Amino acid sequence: MGSTSGADAPGGAVPVSLPIGLRRGTEVSLPVQIATAIREAIDRGALQPLDAVQPTRELARQLGVSRGVVVAAYEQLIAEGYLEARQGGRTVVHGDLPEGADRASATRDDPRARPSRASDAAGAAGAGSASAGPLA
Repeated sequence: MGSTSGADAPGGAVPVSLPIGLRRGTEVSLPVQIATAIREAIDRGALQPLDAVQPTRELARQLGVSRGVVVAAYEQLIAEGYLEARQGGRTVVHGDLPEGADRASATRDDPRARPSRASDAAGAAGAGSASAGPLA
């Protein structure tokens, strides 16, 4: 869908809009549902490395949830290495994800298989995000 070319150009890439369906009243929290939908879009290639994702306010408005719900989902995906926060407030699909079908198994089945990203930890600490455990 999105293109990686121009992702680092001035002004940034146009965020990719994904159809995300939420099921309210289930045992699965809204942030987990959002994170799962975005993770699956990345795993199947609908989102490519360096594609911009929607700003949190925009996605929250689209889904009819509070911005905090979307922020929690994005923070979880940043912690897992799927997304990265960029200068200027943009959030993009991480540029160092494994390619193709191996992506899902390399990132979900064995989190240690993901490359270490010290810059992510530093960025999360600077954004006031304490290293919290996974959302449940």
